[in-house]
Amino acid sequence: MPLIHHVVTGLGSPPIVFVHGFGCGHQDWDAQVAHFSPRHQTVAVDLRGHGASPGSPADCSIERYGADVAELMHFDHDTAGGLMTTEFVVFPKKYSVGETIRSLREMAETPNMIYYLYVVEEEGSWKLSGLISLRSLILADPTFTLEDVMRSEFRYAHPSDSAADVAQTISEYNLLALPVVDDEGDIAGIVTVDDAMEILLPKNFQRRLPRLFG
Repeated sequence: MPLIHHVVTGLGSPPIVFVHGFGCGHQDWDAQVAHFSPRHQTVAVDLRGHGASPGSPADCSIERYGADVAELMHFDHDTAGGLMTTEFVVFPKKYSVGETIRSLREMAETPNMIYYLYVVEEEGSWKLSGLISLRSLILADPTFTLEDVMRSEFRYAHPSDSAADVAQTISEYNLLALPVVDDEGDIAGIVTVDDAMEILLPKNFQRRLPRLFG
């Protein structure tokens, strides 16, 4: 099951964590993230019950918040787990194309840029069955199920894979994002092409370029 919702930028050490849950949203940290990410790994976090993270604030404590952030920082910054973001969208494979499009429209909060939709076994599950690009979804027959139109064969990374290898895979296969799947087959996050380029491009070249997407 994915960790609390978070967005990772940069690869430097030590990491810096910006928290949504005490009167601000993680997007409120955009200026600080832009400032620190050339030299540090930055992690903008939605704590439980806030933003896109599941749960209720009433069920959480400072100890729980601390444990969630500590678990998030468990991954080394130079691995897929350290590089991934949990800013992605999943739908059960039995949903129709029409239902999925309607649900997307009704979502109160979606990622800034949706590259792919990730298809899971059933409602409440994180077991990854396939994926479909947003373009393919829009062009599909609305009566078909996601299982009918998804790609069941796809490339993915393990949380322990090296960030450099993940970036190379994204570049080699011209992907916009790569799912990160744990030992149980659950989707834990995705690595986007933006994050891959931060690894593949020289540091001085990165500073002269805007983000490629978003």
